[in-house]
Amino acid sequence: MAESAENTRTPAHAAPVDPHADSHGHSTAAWTGVLIMIVASALISLGMVLGIHVLWIVGTLAFIGGVVAWIVMNKAGYGDGGPKNTMGH
Repeated sequence: MAESAENTRTPAHAAPVDPHADSHGHSTAAWTGVLIMIVASALISLGMVLGIHVLWIVGTLAFIGGVVAWIVMNKAGYGDGGPKNTMGH
């Protein structure tokens, strides 16, 4: 049996969804972490293609550093909704 349209509606007690409530990663911490990880990925790729082991090891350590930077900056208030975050909607 097919469901009626009434069974698929949002309940009356559900909170309205604010389309601007989620910043989709628009924070200083997110941008910094991702930028570091992109540069690190390029170093890893170059190291693998060129066969320079030190380069991909440095890239891997930089990638881990990008994750750590993101977490530390988020806890320092530069993350989504943080008091020091200057990015967002």
